[in-house]
Amino acid sequence: MPNPRKLFAITICLILLVGAEIPFAQSMQPEKTMWDFDVVLTPNNLHIAINSDNLQSFTIINITIYNTGYMPDKYTVDASCSLGWPMVIPQTNPPEVPPNSAVVITASIVIPQATRPTLGEITATVQSMGSPSQLAKTQHAPIDFRRPMISVSSISITPSDITAGKDATIETIMKNSGNYYEPRTNISIYDNGKPIALNVSVGKLDPGEVRSIKTKWTAVQGSHKIMARTDNWFADDENNTISQTIDVKAASLTGNFKFDIGLYSFIVILFVIVIIFVVKRRKMKKSKLSNLEESG
Repeated sequence: MPNPRKLFAITICLILLVGAEIPFAQSMQPEKTMWDFDVVLTPNNLHIAINSDNLQSFTIINITIYNTGYMPDKYTVDASCSLGWPMVIPQTNPPEVPPNSAVVITASIVIPQATRPTLGEITATVQSMGSPSQLAKTQHAPIDFRRPMISVSSISITPSDITAGKDATIETIMKNSGNYYEPRTNISIYDNGKPIALNVSVGKLDPGEVRSIKTKWTAVQGSHKIMARTDNWFADDENNTISQTIDVKAASLTGNFKFDIGLYSFIVILFVIVIIFVVKRRKMKKSKLSNLEESG
């Protein structure tokens, strides 16, 4: 039979040997294994589409850090946007993340109102505070930013040769040069700064859609700067106003040239008739006087 004392001694030796080898084995692990971590951006592809139904002035992205190493660790996070949009990351002390655990950092991204449709990228860099070499990892998330761009592309006035008191038609062309639809658009027309039509509804404009708006205007003598403007929230600030100057002539007494010829002809004929009538009356008077003289 085996000696119990020897078995007990062998067991104690094995336990001590294994206990000594565990920290030794850990110390021999590569740094990457001891302090390793993964970084995941959510969403990993930002599709942002805004219009007057969705006045989104900011978005968020979650930066998830998974501690896949053997040691608890803390991390610093730095993030930026290639479009220059401001990013806000909570400035709190980074929590310690145990092995096989995760922490989520939420970053807010401000969308400036004047931003035009564009593509960009979010870059997030996470650095280990525990690893001797300050191990760092970077992840990227592309941005596809969509929005309407409402502009007034042209203005015309017909007829161009107009006289005071006559009606003219002001035609303006609106366009959505953005890459997202706008459900509500409007336009206003001004004459030397005074409104002719205010906030006329144009309706929905899809990306690339062009629409004509016609407005009636009664002309007044003088020089007029006719201006069209859209004040839509998503108006293209560089092309939201257009104008045209027109000179309106004084109205003629009769309204048109053909009627003038007829009137002048009538006046001439009337004048001739009056002269004939006067001449005949004079002749009749002379004839009566002659008869009276002869009878006397």
